[in-house]
Amino acid sequence: MARQAIISQITRCSLHDGPGIRTVVYLKGCNLRCLWCHNPENQSALVELLDQPSRCIRCGRCLTVCSAGSRVFVDGQNAWDRERCRQCLQCAAVCPNEAIVVCGQAMTEQTVYNEILKDRDYYAATGGGVTFSGGECLLQPDFVRATASLCQAKSIHTAVESAFSVPWSSVECVLAVIDLFLIDIKHPDNAVHKQLTGKGNRQILDNISRLSRCHPAVNIRVPLIPTANDSRDSLHGLADIINTCGRGIQTVELLRYNNLAEGKYRALGRPFHGFADHPQVDAALEASAAILRSRLRDDVRVLY
Repeated sequence: MARQAIISQITRCSLHDGPGIRTVVYLKGCNLRCLWCHNPENQSALVELLDQPSRCIRCGRCLTVCSAGSRVFVDGQNAWDRERCRQCLQCAAVCPNEAIVVCGQAMTEQTVYNEILKDRDYYAATGGGVTFSGGECLLQPDFVRATASLCQAKSIHTAVESAFSVPWSSVECVLAVIDLFLIDIKHPDNAVHKQLTGKGNRQILDNISRLSRCHPAVNIRVPLIPTANDSRDSLHGLADIINTCGRGIQTVELLRYNNLAEGKYRALGRPFHGFADHPQVDAALEASAAILRSRLRDDVRVLY
């Protein structure tokens, strides 16, 4: 029987989600609520609507198909009563200018695999492949395993981007079919991690420690968030954790902060929590990298 997952998007020609040119498959659903989340549309595992009023041409078509009466015009502007909405999705179907869009589509592993295959020549030429992301893709490990198995059978490199806040059984489910793990560590302190993401980090760190002793390609990623986890103490704590792990950890990558997701929060009707007005300059990232290098063991590279 074919497996299904709700996919928010499949992006092509990514250069930042593993080696080479990659196709990234975004699965909806996440069990963390990071205050800086860059993909808030993937937090819910359900299909949902994104509202973009700036694209509205006031044609009124959405009003005519909304049986719940959640679509109205107020002072000439399209307004949406989200509490009354029944998620029938008809408003998005008739919107001519993508002011209302559906986020999420049920897809089988074969359908996703067929999309991945379209860029097979790029993978071969650049050492790229497919990366499963989210949301938290390991909340659906059977789907990831099934799709990755099809890819590996065609020698397509496979990677997973994960926060690792899942049972070890979910990691073990995909272990044999994933060539590279890209794992976030948000904060080294359990209590602070819970404040920032809604959950502690003990399961995450246990999983990383265990994986690093049985898998040869584990890269740690740190979304470097101003005032949240970019202090010297936080970076030292991160290095101390990695130093206790196995030799599978090859790289620590510092990810530059940005506010590019602010529009997504507006489209979802949710508040946006900004930590800074601008991304870090290269000098600030290099200073953070230097702090890590001074504490890490020599076989781990630090990139940004």
